[in-house]
Amino acid sequence: MDGEAAYSDVAYDLMELQFRSVCAVRGSGRRIRAAEAAGKHTVAAYFRAVRAEDAERAEYCQELLGALDRPYGPWEAHADDSEPSGRAEEGELR
Repeated sequence: MDGEAAYSDVAYDLMELQFRSVCAVRGSGRRIRAAEAAGKHTVAAYFRAVRAEDAERAEYCQELLGALDRPYGPWEAHADDSEPSGRAEEGELR
């Protein structure tokens, strides 16, 4: 596979994950309201935490997509660039 195709696959995968994360955030309000209405406040709090994780995931995907044009990844430390704070290292799951 040439470099252009590999770049395309990586970009597509990031966009797909970002889309799924944004959809999850958008659908979370209904789940939270339903849990609150049922008096399940612990479940509602869990849904809020998951929504926050999904929102962070979508934002980080955007950062990674922007970094694809760079000759290095955003997780690599450089003299003119700092590592994004609180972000997963390469290979870590979020």
